[in-house]
Amino acid sequence: MLVVGAGPVGVRRARAAAACGADVLVVAPEAPADLELPVARRRFAPDDLDGAWLVLSCTGVVDDHVAALCHERRTWCVRADDATLSEAWVPAVGRAEEVVVSVTAGRDPRRSIALRDAFLDSL
Repeated sequence: MLVVGAGPVGVRRARAAAACGADVLVVAPEAPADLELPVARRRFAPDDLDGAWLVLSCTGVVDDHVAALCHERRTWCVRADDATLSEAWVPAVGRAEEVVVSVTAGRDPRRSIALRDAFLDSL
């Protein structure tokens, strides 16, 4: 799995994927020192997509470019900048003790988060 960008969203998603056993590579000019995942500290290059089956584009800058290249290669791409333009989505996930809640609400991440939070609050 490739994560493009190491801001708060990219880091959170990269860590969550790695915690589930995914083989994650992060590509970003800068990344937190405590990320503890493989990081290519540079700008995204099209060759970064080689071998990736899922890409999380979390830059807010080159997401259009990354998504277009993924589309050409028929590679799943989740865009953090605009869920309505994504060809794939990640759920809003929350944990309360042994309960794990995963919610998708169409292409509306804010609604997914609200539903997840409401469910967790009800526990």
